[in-house]
Amino acid sequence: MFAIFVALISLTSVWVGYKIDNSMKRKSEIEDSRINWIQKVREVNTNLIKAFYDFNTHQNFYSEKTKDINMLDNMRSTLLEGLEYESRKRDNNAEKYKEEIDNIQEKVKEQTKVLNNKKIDRTSAMYNLFTSIEEMKNLFPINKYDIHKVRIEHKKILVAVESSASFYKGDLSISNEKIYDSLNELKKNIRESYDGNNTLEETKIDEYKDFINNYLKIEWEKVKSRKT
Repeated sequence: MFAIFVALISLTSVWVGYKIDNSMKRKSEIEDSRINWIQKVREVNTNLIKAFYDFNTHQNFYSEKTKDINMLDNMRSTLLEGLEYESRKRDNNAEKYKEEIDNIQEKVKEQTKVLNNKKIDRTSAMYNLFTSIEEMKNLFPINKYDIHKVRIEHKKILVAVESSASFYKGDLSISNEKIYDSLNELKKNIRESYDGNNTLEETKIDEYKDFINNYLKIEWEKVKSRKT
């Protein structure tokens, strides 16, 4: 009887030990997955910011060059009106007007050629930026799921799904939705700048940068605190 009791205790100890080891292993796997996710966010974030400034350079160049061409066109229109008036005079400077008009037309032709060459680069830069934005949005899902169900099928997604809750550090609260919305707002500003051919201010990305930088700081602190 005593032997059976000892055996039961031994088996129980083994089982408890197994459960503890398994729990620690599972916790370690989750934390490692979290670290991998944070690294992925940093990687995509770096690409996104680089893509933003790349597009910003192309967009602002294109916008300014378009303004230059419009200004030259306005000057040409004014000179054409002057030429018409000057041509009515007996002693006139019509040839000077014609010469200046020809010079402006040549400048417009040159600037338009430059603009057309940059047009493809500008469009490519915008869609490259949109790709990075969508990739980042996929890392911050705003729909809520049953974590256990998701974990069974897609273990790596556990981290992203868990992060849908808000995290607090002092008076700072950052949710997936805030980051997701800031990305949508950024995309909207980019599209409006492109369609309206307006310059894009660098400040348009500031809100997103503040959110993502603070979010990553909080997440990294959480990972470090759990590993200690």
